[in-house]
Amino acid sequence: MSGPFIVRAATGDEIGRWDDLIARNPDGGHMVQSAAFADVKRGDGLEPRFLVIDGPQTIHVLALEGRVWLGRYWYVPLGPTGDDLEGIVGALRAYAAEQPGLLVVKIEPRLERSDALVARLEAMGLVRSRDMQVQTHTVVLDLAQGADALLASFSQSTRRHIRKAQRDGYRVERVDVTPATRDRMHAMMQTVAGGKGMAGMRERAYYDRFWQAFADHGTGQLYLGYDDDGDEPQAGIFVTFAGRTAVYKDGGSRPDRRIAGGAPLLLFTAM
Repeated sequence: MSGPFIVRAATGDEIGRWDDLIARNPDGGHMVQSAAFADVKRGDGLEPRFLVIDGPQTIHVLALEGRVWLGRYWYVPLGPTGDDLEGIVGALRAYAAEQPGLLVVKIEPRLERSDALVARLEAMGLVRSRDMQVQTHTVVLDLAQGADALLASFSQSTRRHIRKAQRDGYRVERVDVTPATRDRMHAMMQTVAGGKGMAGMRERAYYDRFWQAFADHGTGQLYLGYDDDGDEPQAGIFVTFAGRTAVYKDGGSRPDRRIAGGAPLLLFTAM
């Protein structure tokens, strides 16, 4: 696909419908392109810039603007993605050149990495830099196939764990994001490494801001799993919904459990 592309700032109406519009992107949208993520990154000192690339494919682009003493820079998380990368990059480069004080634009097309793709991007004059949205261990599942087919696609041992947890009474609840549920979730995320939490964990305030922003936008949901009749969850996960993609963002659990197989059942229920 080829043809002229034009980059422009999104209108107020488009920004108000942003999460619906990113679902129309060629990649189907992702949480790091969403309105909630824009709100979260404001807390990191990055100002969101909502852009639209008009052309043979229309692409809605979230650029996060930061500042250094020399000027401004933009980072486009997992985007822009489209068929005509050369045309898209050319249009974005031309638009960026018109922005006063803009020093550099870091893009991150949401495509499977290959030597051919890297060479294609470098041929456009792009310079490779460090990964920002690392998805090394991501598994992609097609939820449109339905629950029965999804369950059948799992390994025999995973199916056995899920069914055993169901028989043994492990319960999963979809709960609101509140100060109390945030407390429980964060505590379960810190049960590893002697209570320090997983390597690379952000500060507590970031998770509070992230979970609440997505919940407020209606694009995030917290699920808690219980292995007894008490009020304290054994495990929890936070899932985002943006565009056509749901992402298992955060998870935690207590090391002690009465019912085996709860974690697979929790994930399957969220799916």
